[in-house]
Amino acid sequence: MHETTPSERELQILKILWKSGPLTVRNVCDELNRLEKERDPAFSELAYTSVLTLLQIMERKGFADHEQAGRSYRYYAKVEKPRIVGGLTEKFLAHVFDGAMDEMLASLIGSQNVSSEEIKKLEKLLQEFQR
Repeated sequence: MHETTPSERELQILKILWKSGPLTVRNVCDELNRLEKERDPAFSELAYTSVLTLLQIMERKGFADHEQAGRSYRYYAKVEKPRIVGGLTEKFLAHVFDGAMDEMLASLIGSQNVSSEEIKKLEKLLQEFQR
């Protein structure tokens, strides 16, 4: 089975795997718990077995895979970040803005403190897409 949209927790794990490459379950578990504690000091840590189960589910969904590393497994992302981000963006655009890209961009820009440098980057990107 190959799903196209990861759950929120699966996306967190994918981000860790994209950033750090093949990792043991312990490494993924430690990093996931560290990131969650930064966001919410009252967070109850995820158990090793819970993270292992998540990684196994992600393997069945086609999001991750593993390789043998001595006596343990090292997990890695099997899907590329642009594919997942693109899919999530398309769903968000369709569900929230009914496909209206201009409304989505206006909302994003209007709700953030966008620097003049970021605006210049956006203008450059738009010019590149017009070519």
